Amino acid sequence: MKKKLYVPMVIALMIAIVSCSPDKKESSEKIQVSPIAQQPGNVDKQNRVSELSIGIVPTENVDFDMGCTTEYQNKKGVIYAKGSAPKSKGWISYMKINDILENFYTPDGITESTDGDGSVIVAHLENERYEVVITSKIGNYSEEADSVSEQGTIVVTDKKSGKTVSVEFEGGTAC
Repeated sequence: MKKKLYVPMVIALMIAIVSCSPDKKESSEKIQVSPIAQQPGNVDKQNRVSELSIGIVPTENVDFDMGCTTEYQNKKGVIYAKGSAPKSKGWISYMKINDILENFYTPDGITESTDGDGSVIVAHLENERYEVVITSKIGNYSEEADSVSEQGTIVVTDKKSGKTVSVEFEGGTAC
């Protein structure tokens, strides 16, 4: 019985993703990645990151174009936000890492892979400082709200120090 429910859910999710894709207009503008900067409390004497922390994304300060948006939260608040990149063909994601609002730009269609039945999505993000892997399990799909619930884990790795931090989340995507 459960396998029969996955096929319509996967089809509905794929339709939602395709229908919510960012505008396909070409743009010469590029999204700027946040500058390389360190917070004084998180750097040791050799200028290496001593710890990583994931903070709350100030969603009122993020800029998305029209289309689908994704938000993941933990008990403290929204820790990840993703939407259509303004004036560009692709997606922009935001995370607050070590008290700095980091952004990750990804061209359309190259960030995610799924398992065999489409119930798990793995997204790979990267900017100058961090690599992020998001593993999310697809939950309930709501046709009325054009949304899907998700839960999973975000793992952030500092490229320079190799330090990692992971956090569990719940949330979803709405169009």
